[in-house]
Amino acid sequence: MRGVFYAMGPSFKPNHTNQWVKMVDEYQVMAYAMGTTPVSGHHGNWDRVKEMVTGSNANSKTSLNAFAILFISLMLFVTQ
Repeated sequence: MRGVFYAMGPSFKPNHTNQWVKMVDEYQVMAYAMGTTPVSGHHGNWDRVKEMVTGSNANSKTSLNAFAILFISLMLFVTQ
């Protein structure tokens, strides 16, 4: 069973589509969008999700990034 992952905001490439995203990798995407560094010891792999982000985040904590995180979280709950 697979869920649907939607993300939008300044941290994400517009109209980009990935084949699939593992749940353990979503933590890294959310940390990137919030401008924080993921803690060590998690099982996510940045190589599986790095193609979906813009690469221009540089620790920005804007309200748009907060909206993107809220949107991502909402979509995760709606699709389960």
